[in-house]
Amino acid sequence: SEDGVTSVVKAGAAFELLQAFALIHDDIMDDSATRRRRPTVHVAQARRLIDEGWKGEPRRFGEGVAILVGDLSHAYADSLMAGANPAPRRIWDDLRIELSLGQYLDLRSAASGQLDWETARQVSTFKSALYTIVRPLQLGASLVSPAEPALLAALEAYGRPLGRAFQLKDDLLGVLGDEGQ
Repeated sequence: SEDGVTSVVKAGAAFELLQAFALIHDDIMDDSATRRRRPTVHVAQARRLIDEGWKGEPRRFGEGVAILVGDLSHAYADSLMAGANPAPRRIWDDLRIELSLGQYLDLRSAASGQLDWETARQVSTFKSALYTIVRPLQLGASLVSPAEPALLAALEAYGRPLGRAFQLKDDLLGVLGDEGQ
């Protein structure tokens, strides 16, 4: 088992790598050309194929490379959490599952036109509230001491509305925001 400082640093790095994975894959799914005013990984790699004069279809190459880069980030994130104690590891596993479920719900609701409040609530809960706020709080608490069920429940009650608000604001910015800002 790791000491407390090492486990916290590794968990922080794992969260950063998991976020990179999620953003790279999300950019492909949303067909986003830019992120923070720079070309997304799949767009940059499609351009690379053209610029280098390589063979193949640029979009497929770019998306393939981006998927692999995202997968590599995910694998590195998991390797950083491999030595975690069982409680934080279970929370980490839940977080990864919930992130994928949220992304699926987001894709499904857009494709089906199911844009009702309950679906939006589910998407914001799985894709953002649990992933960005609740599970990191719970995981952090479980890294420093055995987290009591009451503490984990309190952290969830605190984090869910914050995470939902974050996702709804992110969605609003995606629709109405100025990419230049």
